[in-house]
Amino acid sequence: MTPTTRLEALLRATPASPVSEDAPPGAIATALARLRPIAPMFALFETMIARDTSFGFGQLWMYPAVLARVPWDDGVLGDDEVCVGKNAAGDLYLLDVATGLVRLVIHDEGWESRYGGVTFDDLVYDRMWSELENLEIDDVDDTDATYRARLAFAIEVAGRDALSAELRDHLVGLGVIAPG
Repeated sequence: MTPTTRLEALLRATPASPVSEDAPPGAIATALARLRPIAPMFALFETMIARDTSFGFGQLWMYPAVLARVPWDDGVLGDDEVCVGKNAAGDLYLLDVATGLVRLVIHDEGWESRYGGVTFDDLVYDRMWSELENLEIDDVDDTDATYRARLAFAIEVAGRDALSAELRDHLVGLGVIAPG
């Protein structure tokens, strides 16, 4: 399974986590239709919309209304681009439906592009690795089942090598990951 199909499976298997954000009428449906050529992305957002759910972990946040987000400056969003996520600062991940590549645009740096030319799967891997690499034991204590399911997803995508040995042992003790 790819990170995108794993993410869709996670959203189907876990309780819904709705995000309440308004979008202009029809904007979500229009953006979803634009994703149709990229079947895994279409299926991912179709699941989010049908289940009224979201995914948020570290610096990758996705929910149905994110499809309707557009940079407030003209010329930033390309003709073939759809917003498919944001980070905690509100910077946008834009997917080019013609190429299947994602870029991050930084709003407080004049919409400067980062991550240009990576697939969505590569972006998910990178964001999950980065979050795991910076995770501390204290970050996982007193977390709920939703967070732990997303943490297990991140580990499944990025691998255990992103974790310190001490954190791996702790997560085994919490039942987030199996020994080994």
